[in-house]
Amino acid sequence: MPTIIIPSRIEECLEVTHNFEYVSEPGSGWSFPCNPETGELLPLQLAGQESYARALQLIKDGTVLDLGLVRHEWTYRHPAVIACDRCQKPVALDDAFLSTCSNCGADYSGSGQLLAPRSQWGEETGETLSDILNGAGPDD
Repeated sequence: MPTIIIPSRIEECLEVTHNFEYVSEPGSGWSFPCNPETGELLPLQLAGQESYARALQLIKDGTVLDLGLVRHEWTYRHPAVIACDRCQKPVALDDAFLSTCSNCGADYSGSGQLLAPRSQWGEETGETLSDILNGAGPDD
């Protein structure tokens, strides 16, 4: 059983932007960061302030559309980190198939199980190490 140093976790993210788009070029325009709770524009550098003022001016000219506030939500996974069974150095389980200790070369499955040495891989199936690492099987 591996020693878990940092458990895996899912992080939920939210970003709110005020978007503007050229009428003649859909998908092209500006996006300015806003406070997710209030929708208020976040502080901008000088160039950002100038771009925001330009977008507002172009709305008046009819060349830009104000798309309003847009919510962007996403999640991502932080992989678990275990202590290597052989050298105790941290190993991030960032691959579902194979994670390797950068210090001693020990291989782990995505769930943190120490795998047999690579020289033994494929004994039961007839696969070679090259087949396994390249995703091919013995009949491919």
